Amino acid sequence: MKSYSQAGQDEFVSLLLPTPETFLDIGSAHPDLNSNSYGLELLGWKGVCVDRTEHDYSFRNAITVFKDALDIDYESILPEITPWIVGYLSVDTDGDSLSCLRAALDSGFRFKVITVEHDSYKRGGQLRDKERSELSYRGYKMVCEDVCHPEIMGMPFEDWWVDPIFFTERNIVKSTFRNYCYTEIIEGMKK
Repeated sequence: MKSYSQAGQDEFVSLLLPTPETFLDIGSAHPDLNSNSYGLELLGWKGVCVDRTEHDYSFRNAITVFKDALDIDYESILPEITPWIVGYLSVDTDGDSLSCLRAALDSGFRFKVITVEHDSYKRGGQLRDKERSELSYRGYKMVCEDVCHPEIMGMPFEDWWVDPIFFTERNIVKSTFRNYCYTEIIEGMKK
């Protein structure tokens, strides 16, 4: 697949979930540039894109909500695309990621795959540690810890998670990486 994400998040998700599912993209920003959901949509996925800033999403099929992610009733918009289980949750909201993550998790939906930005390379580990604690407490398993971009190696900015009830242990182990560049993760998963 052609990846539209900044760091291969869409390709990672499509390798774990090869059949089109649903997504919730919080902090979606531009409709296709560095988009974590556009590549999935081209593969047949359906979903919801949320961002504070309005962009022209007219060529996208996703439901778009242009408001603060903390002011959204996810229980009212997600049932339009799925009943209680969402294939992919992307949270890329800079400093608000923990609050936005909690709002999505508190909606009552389960997410098979989650990518969440923590930017620990510039913010330190406090936000990252809180996100990890929250997701672990809720039963999610971190499979890619401190993902790096090849242009900023050694500067981790994101963690990638799965809900283990939807994956075999073999798939989880095959997808587990720590402090790797996303290109290495994708290549490792393809083996």
